[in-house]
Amino acid sequence: MGVYAIIPARGGSRRIPRKNMQRIGTLTLTQIAVECAFVSKIFDRVILTTDDDVIRTSVMAFPCTIIGRPPALASDSAQMAPVIDHVYKTANLHRDDIYVLLQPTSPFRSPGDIQAVVSMARERGSAKTVTASRLDPDCHQGDFNGVAMAQVFASPAQPYQMHPLPMTERLRTIDIDWPDELYKARALFEYAKKHGNEFNIWHPGL
Repeated sequence: MGVYAIIPARGGSRRIPRKNMQRIGTLTLTQIAVECAFVSKIFDRVILTTDDDVIRTSVMAFPCTIIGRPPALASDSAQMAPVIDHVYKTANLHRDDIYVLLQPTSPFRSPGDIQAVVSMARERGSAKTVTASRLDPDCHQGDFNGVAMAQVFASPAQPYQMHPLPMTERLRTIDIDWPDELYKARALFEYAKKHGNEFNIWHPGL
């Protein structure tokens, strides 16, 4: 059974122009995701799917498998399941392999988060597992921030298994979808760089 990272990085974005090429520190969101995948040392292959030549060029320093994404799968309305299916067919992967979806919009996930979610999926035999954190200490047991920092994907019909993070580490689940979230992520990185990484976020520059 192989273990493969799938990093979806299209060139367009609805809310943040060229979102996947935005930088935190000196690295783009796509570069951070790719480097985290390699540092985890858990993948047989790291696969980037993109429709954008600039994004493709930005990760040439890494030994990625790069798959060109058709325009129909790179629109604002495109769903993730067909994108993953396209990668599966194009890369000649197998149904019993493990695929881990690493969204570039979660820049502070750690290699350990990836390792933990894959380990949990293997131990529990779960087809879908997501790393998450509680939204607030007073939330009910089922209330999680469902950010797909590290999502094991196999069968869409099966329910998710949660790999919860402690409250002290929930900032690693920051998901960048709006301009203010990008601003906050950059501010958090700069704070951690200057004052110490007390929030346990991960970034190649820390």
